[in-house]
Amino acid sequence: MCLKNGNRISIKIEKQQRGEGKIIVINDVTDEHNYLESINRQERLESLGNMVARLAHQVRTPLTAAFLYTSSLEKQTKKQELSYQLIENIKHCLHSLEQTVNDMLSYAKGEWKLNDIVDLKTLIKDLRKDIKTEFGKYSGEFLSLGVGGRALGMGGAYVAVTDDVTSGYWNPAGLARMNYPQISLMHEEHFGSLVNYNYGAVAIPYGPDMSFGISAIRLSIDGIPDTRNALIDRQTGQQITDPTNVNWGLDYSKITEFSNTDWAFFLTFAKKQTENFYWGANVKFIRRDIAEFGATGIGFDVGAIYIPYENLTVGANIMDLTTTLLAWDTGRNELIAPTLKVGSSYKLNILGGSITPAVDFDIRFEDRRSSAYFNLGPISLDTRMGMEYNFKNIIAIRGGYNDVDQFTIGAGIKLPKLNIDYTYATFRESETESLPDTHRISLILTLEEPKFLRSSE
Repeated sequence: MCLKNGNRISIKIEKQQRGEGKIIVINDVTDEHNYLESINRQERLESLGNMVARLAHQVRTPLTAAFLYTSSLEKQTKKQELSYQLIENIKHCLHSLEQTVNDMLSYAKGEWKLNDIVDLKTLIKDLRKDIKTEFGKYSGEFLSLGVGGRALGMGGAYVAVTDDVTSGYWNPAGLARMNYPQISLMHEEHFGSLVNYNYGAVAIPYGPDMSFGISAIRLSIDGIPDTRNALIDRQTGQQITDPTNVNWGLDYSKITEFSNTDWAFFLTFAKKQTENFYWGANVKFIRRDIAEFGATGIGFDVGAIYIPYENLTVGANIMDLTTTLLAWDTGRNELIAPTLKVGSSYKLNILGGSITPAVDFDIRFEDRRSSAYFNLGPISLDTRMGMEYNFKNIIAIRGGYNDVDQFTIGAGIKLPKLNIDYTYATFRESETESLPDTHRISLILTLEEPKFLRSSE
């Protein structure tokens, strides 16, 4: 009998030799029961070891033959890259199987030892094959395209300049510098209208020193041909999945279309801490869809603006502060590494208006090398430069150079309650070697009325 605490007991009832009545004898047999169980377990392990040894010897014979066959094929196909690679993969699998057989024999013989020398690089390489979460270089690239005609006309050198509704993107701290509610819209067509990029934002001042905002970005490529179910064998007409088939062809009636769409939503809070210091933060939600697959993520940004001297402004924005996770419904996870943006600007009152030169540095941790201006190991550095001439806050002319080797020029006009900004961006390569030029236009509506002015209390 087994008790609740796991102990085992035996109960024996005996008659008394004299008189009536019975004696109940209770013995603790826990140790005896555990001993018998250990003997049974040992016998089962011995039987299992014998079975493993027989199985290992049976597998080893055909395994040896397979090695001989692949070695012969390897000598004959070294000039055929694809066939040679397939043979290498087969040999890798056979070596893994051979190691398993050897481990089984060692276990059966009682020679199991944990003293194998493991190459660290090989271990890491094998682990990376099984790990589905990794840093995805350029995973959040659509978030680096920028927003607002004014900022993009200055080459994106806007971290220290920003003081309007677009601050939710460039530097959340800048939202605390606005005094009236604003609404912004932007439309952009990349590469000859192949890529559509849209942006919208709303921001309101709250109290004497705070602001709130919400922004949305959408990038989409529509009408992408889907040929996954259209691949056929031209001789048989049957659908195939191997594009290396020499008889492959397309059944155009089975070609469909899909879209690649990226969304980002920013919720922004900003506060004026002192007359010279502002800070802010974003919570952003990301959604990516390509055909029937999708990914969702959430990230955080934090920024600050400091004015050490009159007309000199310094800004910083850490995007994806905690590393943004994108979880795909396929089971794969991508990480967007943090990006540090720092910049400065200086306002010069001259020529009847003001000239504002600005420079920004984007410091990334994505192991970008050839695509960056400068890199040190996994850390890369890109530069943005720009300048704006503003005539009496009515007309503005801008120029800049951004982090993807584009020259930008633009202009803006300020109407009552409405700012209209236009930007043109071109690559420095020749027309035959570069991508098509990009045109951007944006609007900012400012509710510039006394009743909407930020309160002083």
